[in-house]
Amino acid sequence: VSKSDSQLASGKTITVVFDPAAAGAGSLTGTITVSSTDVENKVIALATSKDAGCFTASYPNNLAPDPLFLDVAKMLGWGARQLIIDPNLAYCGAGVGFSNGGSYDQRILWKANTSYVVKAQINANTTEVQLGVYGIGKGDVTKKPTDKTKWELVGFGFTSGESPTSTGGVFFNGAGATGAYIDNLEVYE
Repeated sequence: VSKSDSQLASGKTITVVFDPAAAGAGSLTGTITVSSTDVENKVIALATSKDAGCFTASYPNNLAPDPLFLDVAKMLGWGARQLIIDPNLAYCGAGVGFSNGGSYDQRILWKANTSYVVKAQINANTTEVQLGVYGIGKGDVTKKPTDKTKWELVGFGFTSGESPTSTGGVFFNGAGATGAYIDNLEVYE
């Protein structure tokens, strides 16, 4: 809690209380209540997770801009898709990408004639979805999960073409997807 010198000099007492509630493996939810005399209490909802504790990158230098799906500013794509912060929906940690008929994309600047590996945890939730890459200097490369009822590691390798575009990236989508999830995205040279 931050207070200015003039507020502290007035002799006010500020109380901060955290009331935790467990919410699944590696996560914590709860509320923080900030109170002081003569003012209304401020209650702040809190959700945290141990993303680093449940996700270990396979190699150094993961090229995915937001592998744990925590930064909405890095969410690209089209249609019905969103970033959800809910440890109960994520494979691990707090954030998860969600497609409901749209495409959840993350931008990658591919190099020409370079080999890559792409993988992610996907929960197709009984729908048709795919993990893929685009703008690689040749046609898209995609892979679908084989089990549509639970989280599955989906991955593939590819080599980019002579002239990748500056607007390439990784996508997760499905024309008929109704509530599919992606987490722990990894992209490596």
